Amino acid sequence: MPEHSVTLVFDNFPALPEEELERLLAPLAENPPEGCTYELRYGDHMVTGIREADSRFAAVAEVAAEVKSRCGLAFNGAGIEKPDEWLGEDHGQQVSAHLVLAAVHRAKHCGVSPEELVRLIQAVRE
Repeated sequence: MPEHSVTLVFDNFPALPEEELERLLAPLAENPPEGCTYELRYGDHMVTGIREADSRFAAVAEVAAEVKSRCGLAFNGAGIEKPDEWLGEDHGQQVSAHLVLAAVHRAKHCGVSPEELVRLIQAVRE
C-alpha cells in the first residue's frame, strides 16, 4: 500500500474554554496516531504524519477517526489555506478531505445531520 502524508487541523470555533480544550487534547498529545505527531503550530492544533492507505483521502479518514476516538474532537481541516487552488491528483484528495472536514464541522453547528450531509453528497455525486 502506498504512503500518504496527512495533515489535520483543529480550528477551535466555536471556541471551547482553553482548559477544556487542553484536557481533551492531552491524550492526543501524549499518544498521537501511529506515524503521526501532535503539535501546536501557529496557534493551531495539528496532527501530521505518514499513513499507508489506498489513497490520500483514505489516509486522512483513518487518521481523523483515530484522532476523534482518542480525544473526542473532530479535527475540522486538513491544512489547506486556499482550497480553490489545487494541482495534481494527490493534492486534490487533500483539498477534498479538507473541504469535507470543514463542511462536517460547520454543518454540525448549523443543525444539519450526518444523514443530510450524505444525502447532499449522494445527490450531487451520482
